[in-house]
Amino acid sequence: MRNETLIDTTISYIKALFAGSSDGHDLDHSLRVYKNALAIASNYPEADMDRIAGNVVDLVIPPEYFDQTKKIETYVQKLEKLKPAYPVNIDYQIAEGEDADIDTGDLNLVTLFSNYLEQYDTNVDKQKIYDGFMDLYNTYKEQA
Repeated sequence: MRNETLIDTTISYIKALFAGSSDGHDLDHSLRVYKNALAIASNYPEADMDRIAGNVVDLVIPPEYFDQTKKIETYVQKLEKLKPAYPVNIDYQIAEGEDADIDTGDLNLVTLFSNYLEQYDTNVDKQKIYDGFMDLYNTYKEQA
C-alpha cells in the first residue's frame, strides 16, 4: 500500500471512529498529533523542543538502542521537563521477525521494580528505595 493511500485510509478511519465525539479527540486533534510526531521524528534525537509542551509525545525505541537505557532515560527526563500533555509514552519496538512472546511466569511487581531499580542511574541509595517500596507493597498487600 502506498503511503498516501495508507494515510487516506487512516484519515477515513479516524473520521468514522470519532464521528460525534465531543471529547476533543477528533480528526483535527489526530492530525495535529500526527504532524507533531512527524516533526519530532524527522529531527530525532534533536527534536524541535518547542513542540513538546501540551502535546502527546510517543518515543519509539528501535531494538538497536535497547542497550542505551541511560541515554533514553536522560532524553525522556528532558522531554518531561517541557510539560507534554501526558507523560512521555515509550514504545520499545521488537525487531522484525523476532518472537514477541514474553514468558511472564516469573514476573511480578517486585521483580519488575527490582529490575527497573538495577538500571536506574542515580546517586540515591538504591537499597533504601527498594526497602521503602517493599514497605509500601507489603502494607497494601496486607490490606487486600
